[in-house]
Amino acid sequence: MLTEIILKEILNNIKSPKFSITFVLSFILIELSIFSGIQRYETSQKEYARIQEFNRSMLESKGSWGEVLLTGLRVMRKPEPLSIFNVGLDGVIGKSATISRYGNTKIVDSYWSLHPVFALFGDIDITMIVLTIFSFFALLFSYDAISGEKERGTLKLILSNPVSRDKLILGKIIGGYITLVGVLIIPVAFGCLYLFIFPGISLSKYEILKLFILILSFFLYLLVFFAIGVAVSTFSKNSAISFLYFMVIWISFVIIIPRLSVKIATIIHRPPVIEKLYTEQELLLKEFKNNLQNAIQKRFDEYIASRKSLRDRNWAQKIMNEEREKSEKELSKKFDNLIENYYNKEMELIKTSSILAKFSPTSTLSLMANEITGTGINIKENFIKSLNDYKNKVLNFIRNEIKKNPRLGSSGLSTSISISENNGVIDASAKARFPSFELNLNNMPEFVFFKKSNNIIFKNSIVNFAILILYFILFFTVAFVKFLKYDVR
Repeated sequence: MLTEIILKEILNNIKSPKFSITFVLSFILIELSIFSGIQRYETSQKEYARIQEFNRSMLESKGSWGEVLLTGLRVMRKPEPLSIFNVGLDGVIGKSATISRYGNTKIVDSYWSLHPVFALFGDIDITMIVLTIFSFFALLFSYDAISGEKERGTLKLILSNPVSRDKLILGKIIGGYITLVGVLIIPVAFGCLYLFIFPGISLSKYEILKLFILILSFFLYLLVFFAIGVAVSTFSKNSAISFLYFMVIWISFVIIIPRLSVKIATIIHRPPVIEKLYTEQELLLKEFKNNLQNAIQKRFDEYIASRKSLRDRNWAQKIMNEEREKSEKELSKKFDNLIENYYNKEMELIKTSSILAKFSPTSTLSLMANEITGTGINIKENFIKSLNDYKNKVLNFIRNEIKKNPRLGSSGLSTSISISENNGVIDASAKARFPSFELNLNNMPEFVFFKKSNNIIFKNSIVNFAILILYFILFFTVAFVKFLKYDVR
């Protein structure tokens, strides 16, 4: 009997106009979103390759490491292939930054800043479609599952036969959900095939596993909303009231709760101000430059006072390199402390808003999708930490190269530092000009973007899966218990 109810439900849904309309709309939206994601990913790949080539050309054209540090190194995080399925914060947060000896390392060139038309009208991806449009479709297929049967007078007729209420509601949920999955699975399958057609896209085994988990979470999310729709239909005796309930719940879960969670979190934890961080860094940098100039001047005076020979052409550069290295290490520690304090405050805000957002299945799936695809809230923090780590590695590498040949530390520019000897003045800037050298780039550090480990991502995915399952159990139980007491008259 259960099988007959399921087959009847599937057949009735397929024959209805809403099935044809939702299938056509779903196919168009999903294929369009995946094509758009592929185009976005390929554009980011070209930008990444361009910056890599720029760095190679720039390094080959410089005659000293001092010039390299003065110009700065452009760094860009590598595009995430799974961002094709979920833009997340990838379009908002900058993709590149310039590493230099001094100054703030600011993230720039977000996808939306480079292509403002997407910021104006918004971009689409399959995750956004599932979170909003498909959740609406799920409720559309289920909001009148019980109340619609009562209105048509068929519910009383069905229950007059030897059909138990538990089998009836179970059959309706299973049959309706299978129909909904059929609307989604065919367009998604076609979209995934495109990944193997385009030559510039390559997924690792872990990325394929993540994609599978992401798609599986889509189906579980839709099951939750289908159960909500059936539960709603048991609370009313006509479809109009069911539709009203359905809209209130959909708006609450999809729109209100995700935004309200962030608002409450900002009340609990005051958001840190990035401009304050930059101001404090600028003050430290200004203090550093003054202290460095004074320290070098003092060393110059001490050198002259000791009556050492000035025939060593590299003595001035050696002193400047030594003092600069010492001061830079102190500055780096202070910068790291400022950044750590800033992101500790930001993480408090993120954790609180994430916990509150779990009261909505929509934000639960959104957070899960962002983490799986590498486009989540931690992009900015991880990028900044990766940049600082890379900056320290580059500076250490250059210091070692300069120790081998002190003249490689010259920027070829004049300096304002002067020294005195026997009531005369020697211009140290005259000693700072050296011929260009060919730089050794063989052991140059490569930029590595810090990511969450796959084990952490998979563990968090299990937790989010469990939350979605709990949502389904909750609303299925409500629908089941309510229908057992439902008045069919």
